[in-house]
Amino acid sequence: MSSPLPFVVRVAAGLVAEAVDVVRRLPEELPGLPIALAGQAARASMRLNQHLTDWAAKGDTALAGLPFGQGEESEPAERTPWSRIDDEDGVEVAGDPGVEDPGVEDPGVPPLPSEERGTGTAPSDDTGPVPGFDGLTLSELRHVLKELTAPEVAELVTYEQEHQNRASFLTLLSNRLTTLEHP
Repeated sequence: MSSPLPFVVRVAAGLVAEAVDVVRRLPEELPGLPIALAGQAARASMRLNQHLTDWAAKGDTALAGLPFGQGEESEPAERTPWSRIDDEDGVEVAGDPGVEDPGVEDPGVPPLPSEERGTGTAPSDDTGPVPGFDGLTLSELRHVLKELTAPEVAELVTYEQEHQNRASFLTLLSNRLTTLEHP
């Protein structure tokens, strides 16, 4: 049953009716409004962060073939006693003689669990199902998983169980495998 009034008039009346309903519900919804707004802001921030990370990973892939995207990384000019690379055990830091282990950690800062970071170097023989798998971090693995099929992810689960058996990696792999097998 349509009204003889023009469409624009009906839309305007609908907007006014909606505004009246919103004003009537306002006293009930007002206490929860700051929480809802904070939740929406946090959700938008996380979504933006995820997009930025994805774009950076795609940029890394795109730039890998360019001449300036290859080659050895240069050694930093200055090393501090608290910065160390995993394979530097027992190496003195230049400019700070007598420091045997530059990896002394600040007692106020909890250490990053070793299972949440890779070894930092890709294996030389690339025996894993994905080249450099043992050296991937969780965020790098998350990006790699987007391009793999269910059988490939299942192979990674088996490989991880037989080699490093890191709980956080196995959880990520298992969740991805479930998503691929049951969309």
